[in-house]
Amino acid sequence: MIAPFSHWLSRLSRRQLLHLAVLLLMLVIVLDYLTGPELSLSVLYLIPIIMTAWYVRISDAMVVAGVSALSWMAADIGSGLDYSSHLVPVWNTLVRFALFALVVQLLARIKDQLQLLERLVVTDHLTGLKNRRGFQQLLAYEITRQGRYRRPLTLAYFDLDNFKAVNDTQGHQAGDQVLIRVGQVLGEGVRQVDTPARLGGDEFALLMPEMEVEVAIARLQALRGQLLAAMEVGGWPVTFSIGAVTFVRPVSDARVALETADGFMYQVKQRGKNDLLHRIW
Repeated sequence: MIAPFSHWLSRLSRRQLLHLAVLLLMLVIVLDYLTGPELSLSVLYLIPIIMTAWYVRISDAMVVAGVSALSWMAADIGSGLDYSSHLVPVWNTLVRFALFALVVQLLARIKDQLQLLERLVVTDHLTGLKNRRGFQQLLAYEITRQGRYRRPLTLAYFDLDNFKAVNDTQGHQAGDQVLIRVGQVLGEGVRQVDTPARLGGDEFALLMPEMEVEVAIARLQALRGQLLAAMEVGGWPVTFSIGAVTFVRPVSDARVALETADGFMYQVKQRGKNDLLHRIW
């Protein structure tokens, strides 16, 4: 029940969410006025504040918090509550606003930490690229999208030749530098809509949606040249076996797509390594 409602809220625009928050706040004010001071509705005032803090912006949530505190005071006064001093409602309003503001700040910290964890789950810690899990999620999304729009989708699978020799002769720190440099070249040499990833070990992948076959082949050849040049500059005897496939018709799922590109990469390995093999699906 909660998940569909949360998904619905996440699809609303900022203006729509603010309008909804104001509407909820007005309902709480009316209900608070009608029930009188004997029945506390403090939890209900938090609903529009929490919704705004989570789905909109913290600054907007602070405004809603201030309006909520003032509205609570207005509802108390309007319901005929007597105070021993005119400063009492002012003090109560400040205390309520402080409580609301604390809730907003705590939600902001929780949201930031959750977003950080989500990024870490799908990010390779060494290269900063997508990891296998993140890449497969995105690949599955692009396959679904291709099924609707029937646009070509190119997937390339990279394997580093002689990478073990670098680890054995120059140490694992040098091996890490190779992986980092490969990640940098892949990240810098593609479009914003393309997605490079480190699948694990010395295996990388690249997803290029909506790119014509001839352009995809030229782009991969250029990337291969850039990668070889980077290895030469670093003094690393690493070359690249690349298997690539352009899906002009939808593939069944992400696993099949990866296995297909991986199979072409192994054909390059068997033929002597350091080459690019591209096929059309």
